[in-house]
Amino acid sequence: MAQTHLSWSSQILALPVGSFLSRHSWRILEKYVQSGAASQRVHRLVEFFKTLDWLPLEEISPNPLKHLAALEARAIERDIEAYLEAKQEKRQTQREKREAYKIRVFEYFRSQVSASDKAQLEKLRDYELERLGDDMNWKHYFWFTSFKQIDAFVSQSAQARKALIQQFIQDVETRKKNEDRLREGTYEEYYWGSRHTCNEPDGVEAWFYAQTQQKTSRQTVPRNKTPLEKAYDQLALKPGCTLKEVRSQFRQMALQYHPDTPGGSSEKMKAILAAYDLIKRLHPQP
Repeated sequence: MAQTHLSWSSQILALPVGSFLSRHSWRILEKYVQSGAASQRVHRLVEFFKTLDWLPLEEISPNPLKHLAALEARAIERDIEAYLEAKQEKRQTQREKREAYKIRVFEYFRSQVSASDKAQLEKLRDYELERLGDDMNWKHYFWFTSFKQIDAFVSQSAQARKALIQQFIQDVETRKKNEDRLREGTYEEYYWGSRHTCNEPDGVEAWFYAQTQQKTSRQTVPRNKTPLEKAYDQLALKPGCTLKEVRSQFRQMALQYHPDTPGGSSEKMKAILAAYDLIKRLHPQP
C-alpha cells in the first residue's frame, strides 16, 4: 500500500495544484484511495486534478469529491480555490507586464523614429487600408513589437528601406489581384489556362488551385463561414444545437485530445477550447 501511496501522491504533486493541497487534504485523499480499487481511484483523482487547469470545477465529470463527506470535500475545494486564485493572479501579473512592455516599446518608437519615417509609415498603412480594407501586410512589415525591431528599422540603409517598401507594395497588389479574381470567379479559368507555365502557385493561389484542380466545370467560391460557424465545425456540431449539447461534446473531445492522454494534441486542445469559449459567449439565448 505504501508503494500505491507514493504512486498516486507523486502523480498529483507533479501537477500545479499539488503544492496547494494541505496535509489535511492529503489525508482525506489517501483515505479515499484506500477505500476501494486503488488503481481506478488514483486514475480518477489524477484526471480530476489535471482537468482543473482547463475546465471549471463545477463542470468536471466524474468528480471524485462527490464521493466524500461534505466537510471533507469542502476542505479540498478550498485548496483548489486557493490554487485557482493564485493562478489568476499570476495571469494578471503577466498581463500587466506585457502591457507595460508594450508601453515602453511604444515610447521607444516615439523617441527613436523620425517624424518623416512616421509619416511614411502612416502613408503606407493608409495605402493598404484603402486597397484592401485592413492592414495585415503593414503589420507584418512595420508593426514593431520589440526594441530590437525598432533599432533594425532605424539603422536600415536607404536602399534596404526602399526594397522593403517595394516588397510591401508588391504583396498588397498581389493580394488585391487575388481577391478580385476570387470575387469574380475567374481563378479556375486563369489556372487551367496557365497550368503548364506555372509550376507552384503561391499563397491564396495555391489554395485555390488545390480546391479546383479536380473539378471539370467552373464553380463559384463558397461563402466564408463566420467565426461562430467555424467554432461549431471545430466541435463537430451543427449551429442549431443547445448549450447542453455543446458542453457534452466539448467534454468528450477534451478527454480525447488532452495532451496528457495517449494520442492527445496540445494544438487540437487549444482549438477546441477556443471554439467552446466562443460558442458560450455568442450562442443565441433561448
